[in-house]
Amino acid sequence: MSNDEVKNPEDNLPQELEKELGPRINSYRTASAFYVLSDGQWHDAAEIALYTGEKSRFVYPRLKIYIGRFIEVVKFNNRNGYKLKDDVKQAIKRVLKLKSRIGNLLVYIKKAFKSINIELSEVELKIMEELFKLYKITKKLWFEHNSYSDLVVDLSEILHEKTMVVENALNNLVHHNILIAYPKPRNYRKIRIAESILQKLIDIPYDPI
Repeated sequence: MSNDEVKNPEDNLPQELEKELGPRINSYRTASAFYVLSDGQWHDAAEIALYTGEKSRFVYPRLKIYIGRFIEVVKFNNRNGYKLKDDVKQAIKRVLKLKSRIGNLLVYIKKAFKSINIELSEVELKIMEELFKLYKITKKLWFEHNSYSDLVVDLSEILHEKTMVVENALNNLVHHNILIAYPKPRNYRKIRIAESILQKLIDIPYDPI
């Protein structure tokens, strides 16, 4: 390497991270948490817990040993927000062999619905995106509420939308048979994408791993 070339400090990170981080990520739940964070955005415990399949109060203990070196934490309305540090994001993706999202998932979902002549509101699209990600990453069909909360409240926190707005959007999606809810009517304990709709979305290019 010539003196004029500047070596990217991240080039050394994969081996270091594989040595330091690799052996610690020995569970599906921890790997799922890192996948959620791999988009470089802020995520709260409720959203991460959706993918790790545990109560949100367990997220901080799970990620605690990575905070500082790999993960940043800030408080949002008395809730922790988690984000991968910029200088390790790409290296962690390589170590975990995670593929980046292809394009904007919301755009793909919007196009898929447009192809079957269905127009969704912004919040309805966000709900569909969240449920589709849940299915692609975990193969779980049902989104179930935290036992300490309410399904609409949980989803509102994940989407950062007002509860009433999310409730109206959910009711509309259920009414038009885009989502299946249990039990009916209202006071939903769990929701899922209707099978006929899921088949329309299944080929969207979104690789979780």
